[in-house]
Amino acid sequence: MPNWNKWSVRGGAIFFIPTLCLVFALFWRLAELGPSGYLLQETVSPSHIGRAMVVSDGGSFAGQSVWVYVRDPAVHAGNPLLLGGPYASDGDVKMMRAVWSRDGTLLAIRAQVGKSAGHHFQRFDGVFFVSGYDYREHRLISGSTSYRERSETISHLFVARGGVGLQDLTAPYMADGKPLSRSEAQKFPR
Repeated sequence: MPNWNKWSVRGGAIFFIPTLCLVFALFWRLAELGPSGYLLQETVSPSHIGRAMVVSDGGSFAGQSVWVYVRDPAVHAGNPLLLGGPYASDGDVKMMRAVWSRDGTLLAIRAQVGKSAGHHFQRFDGVFFVSGYDYREHRLISGSTSYRERSETISHLFVARGGVGLQDLTAPYMADGKPLSRSEAQKFPR
């Protein structure tokens, strides 16, 4: 049986405990900065008035969900504003693409809507503009109206803005985009 000197045991503990704390703090920080599993796709308005972003959850065996955000620097100081989502690849509203007006002041989300049966529809209701953002009036177009009414409202705005222009973010469920760290992902409210 070794004869441990009480000072060597205390000295080891004095070295070991802070080292363990430092390793734990480093691991915690790396986990916070590490990948979140979310991917970001971003596009700029044709008029350079704002941005649109799709954040996807990276996918799973069941499917993938996406959230659409806009940045309107004139109003929200560049902070992302949730436009719509989650749009699940196996849900009742399946996002197809983001659509800009020809003048670049209107963004709308075009989606297939129906009763989901996984990645397909049991009942297909149609393709609608399910939400939009008007950069001229700085307002969100979504909410309490039906998809048909909202789609008609957005369609009238497209006519007033020169028609449908650039169609962007056309493959939201393809697990494509820049990986977001955990701290970056927290900037996008869901």
